[in-house]
Order: sequence, then C-alpha cells, then structure tokens
Amino acid sequence: MVDTLSRKLTAERIVGSLLGLKSSSNVVPLNHALFADDSLLLGGVSPRIAKVFDSVLKSYCRVSGALINERKSEIYSWNTGQQELNNISNVLGFRGHASWERIKYLGLPITNGVNRRSLWSDII
Repeated sequence: MVDTLSRKLTAERIVGSLLGLKSSSNVVPLNHALFADDSLLLGGVSPRIAKVFDSVLKSYCRVSGALINERKSEIYSWNTGQQELNNISNVLGFRGHASWERIKYLGLPITNGVNRRSLWSDII
C-alpha cells in the first residue's frame, strides 16, 4: 500500500505541487524516501507546500488505515524565519527545527561532517 503513497507524492512533484530536492543538475528532484515505517518527505518551505503534504498524508491514512506518529514526526529547515517554520509546524502538527544537525533517516544521521564512528553509538 505504501507504493500508493509513493506514486501520489511523485505525481504531485510532476504537476509542480511538491518540488522536492535535487542532488545534482542531471537528476530528477526527489520529494520522498520511504522504507518500512520510516518516511522522509522533501520539499520547499511554505505553508502552501505543507498543506499539500498534509492533504496527501491524510488521504493516504484515510484509505490505508495507517497512522502518523506525530511525536516522532519532525520538520527540518534552513534559511527559514521562525514565524514561517511555526506556521508550517501548525499546518502539519509536527515540531519544527531550524537546524539539520539532528536529522536522521532509518535511525542514522544524514548530514555532512558526522563522525562515522559515532553513527553507531545509539544503535550499539
């Protein structure tokens, strides 16, 4: 069923509702990564985009019966004013952070400059 969510997020990228992020100029922008119950959603920073993500997630939950753990869900942003980050947090109901230092996917930090040995300390 998660394939349905992936297809919807991709469709929203294609029509321009959810832009995603590009890792280089020769690749298609990526607006999500989904694995088991861990999801990473990528997009521009605006309440409008947050509303699109919110709509897609709520529709998916309604159809699939899935639930979002709001305590474990977080928003990470950079170059965003605190008020705009608060507005986005209010739309989605997740905590917002103006720093990427704590961001993790599949339990591991995904930022540059991380000490590779320390990556495993929480897991071990």
